[in-house]
Amino acid sequence: MKHTFKNTVGLLALSLAFGTTAAKADFSVKKAVPVCATAKIAKKVQATYKTVTGAPIPVVSRMTGLPEVQVITGLPKENRFSIKATPQIVKDLWKSID
Repeated sequence: MKHTFKNTVGLLALSLAFGTTAAKADFSVKKAVPVCATAKIAKKVQATYKTVTGAPIPVVSRMTGLPEVQVITGLPKENRFSIKATPQIVKDLWKSID
């Protein structure tokens, strides 16, 4: 690669941007949160859903200050939905989006 003033300035800017981002990154180890919601957490999640019916899980997570996994496990069983995805189901789903 031929060194030009433009290349040098670009590489310098990129280095500074990465250095700033890395300096502000939090590399500390976090304590793992329990996956299953306690009875108290479940009541909090269910009470929140009564005020914001149909809200997406990430929204309720932010509203309650709970991890998304605890919001999911705090829902009543009749309100938990999932699907077993096979490679074919995923292909069909992406085709329907395109």
